[in-house]
Amino acid sequence: MHMLNTRRFTIKRSKLTTEKLFVEFYLPRYQALLEALGRSPYPLRSLGDLSTRIFGGPFGSDRKVDMYQASGIPYVRVKDVLPDGIDRAGLTYISREKHEELGRSRVVPGNVLITIAGRLGTTAVFPEDLVEGNITGHIAGIELREGISPDYVTTVINSRFGEFQVERLGQRTTRPELNLHEVRQILLPLPPRPIQDRIVQVIQEAYIAKQGNLTQADNEISKSEEVLENHLGIRPPNSQADEAFVVKVRDLTSRMDVHYHLPEFVRKANALKTNRHPLIKVGDLADGIFNGATPKANGSDYTESSIEGVPFIRITDIKNYTVDMSNILYIHQQVHEGALRRSQIKPGDVLLSMAGTIGLAAVVPEGIRKANINQALAAIRPKEVVLPSYLEIFLNSWIGRAQTLRLSRPVVQANINLSDIRRILIPILPGELQQKIIDEVQIRRSNAQTLRFEAENIVKEAKARVERMILGEQE
Repeated sequence: MHMLNTRRFTIKRSKLTTEKLFVEFYLPRYQALLEALGRSPYPLRSLGDLSTRIFGGPFGSDRKVDMYQASGIPYVRVKDVLPDGIDRAGLTYISREKHEELGRSRVVPGNVLITIAGRLGTTAVFPEDLVEGNITGHIAGIELREGISPDYVTTVINSRFGEFQVERLGQRTTRPELNLHEVRQILLPLPPRPIQDRIVQVIQEAYIAKQGNLTQADNEISKSEEVLENHLGIRPPNSQADEAFVVKVRDLTSRMDVHYHLPEFVRKANALKTNRHPLIKVGDLADGIFNGATPKANGSDYTESSIEGVPFIRITDIKNYTVDMSNILYIHQQVHEGALRRSQIKPGDVLLSMAGTIGLAAVVPEGIRKANINQALAAIRPKEVVLPSYLEIFLNSWIGRAQTLRLSRPVVQANINLSDIRRILIPILPGELQQKIIDEVQIRRSNAQTLRFEAENIVKEAKARVERMILGEQE
C-alpha cells in the first residue's frame, strides 16, 4: 500500500483524464517522472503502438494445479517472471492438449511477458530455448512489431521509468493490478535500434556479472559446510535414486512411518555416527527448549512503535543465518510480559523453525535485548558446554537439516515438535574447536555476504546508467 503525500498539490485541468480521477494517479513524483520522460530526445511510444497483439492468460488458471505435470509445455506463472529472465528452476508444465485448448495465451520466443497481478510489472522475454509456452491470467503477453527489441522493452519497463507507470496505472481501491488496456498505455522512449541494443547490452552484462558473484557466494557457503565436515571427519553420502526399501524390525523405533525410515535419512544418520566426537541430544545440552504463540491477527496486541514495542520474531525474519530486523513486527510491552511471558527470548538463544520451512536456525544477537517468538519457532537455550553459534552452524548444515527433516511430520504443512527437537544429536567438540569452526565459518559467510552485496550494486549501477541512456544523457 502506498501512503498518500499529505502535502497539497495542484493539477492542471489539461492533465486530468476521465479514466483516472483519484488523487494517487496524479502524485507529484509521478508527474516529475513523466516530465523527465518527455525530455528524452527519443519519441515516446505506447506499448499499444509498438505491439501487434497484447493478450492475457485464462482467468484464474494459475490456481488449477490439477492441470500441472512434470514435463510438457512450459506454463509460466508470476513467480517465474524475473527482471533477468524466466526462472527455469520452478517452471511447471501442461500437456500439449491443454496448451492447444489455451491457444489464445500461447507465447513464443521474443514475446514480452509482464506480470499484471500479485507482483506487479515485472517483465521478461520468453526465451528461444523454451520454443513455446503458455501463461496464466496474471501475466500479459506482448507481441512486438518488427524492429523493436523485446529486450529493450523489458529493460525500460523494469527501470524506474516503467515501474512508476505500472504503479500509477495499477492503482485500485482493493489490490493493485493492471488490465490489458492499461498495459497498452505504458510509454517508452524509442531510440534507434543500435541504441536500443547498446542499452540492452549494458543491463545484460550486469546480470551476467551479478550471477558470477552469486555463484562465488554459493561456493563460499559450500566451503563453510566443508569447515564443519573437516572438523567432524565426515562427508555427505552420495545421493541415490531410492524406490523400494526394506526396514528390519530391530531398526523400528517409536516412529513407524515411511518418511522417518527413508534411505536418504538413514545414510546421513549413519554418516554422522562416524564422526570423531561424542554425540549428545539437544535436550541434554539445553537449559530450556520452548516455542512461542501468536497474538490476535491485526489486533490490539501489535504496535507500530519500535521504541515502545517489543520485537516479535517469525520464520520470515530468519534469513542468512541471522535475525533480519528489516520487516520485524512489534508487540506491546504488556503482551510480552503477560500472555507471551513464557516465550520471551534473550541474546544467545538459538531459534529453530518448526513449521513450513523446517530447520532454519539463527542465534539471537546481543543487539536484541528483549524479544518474543511465534508458535512456528523454537528457542533453544544452550548450556555452557555448547557455544550458541556452533549449535546454529550445526543445525543449518546438511547434517543438522537431515535430522530435523527426518524427525518432522510430513502432513499438509510439515512440522516438528519440541520433543523431536530434543532428540537431535549434536557432536560436542572442545570449546576451542567449536570457536575455531565458528571463526572459519564466519569468514566464509562474510565473504558470501560481500559478494551478494556487490552483485546487487552491479545491477543497481547498471540500471542507473541505463536510465541516463534512455533519457539521452549518456551514451
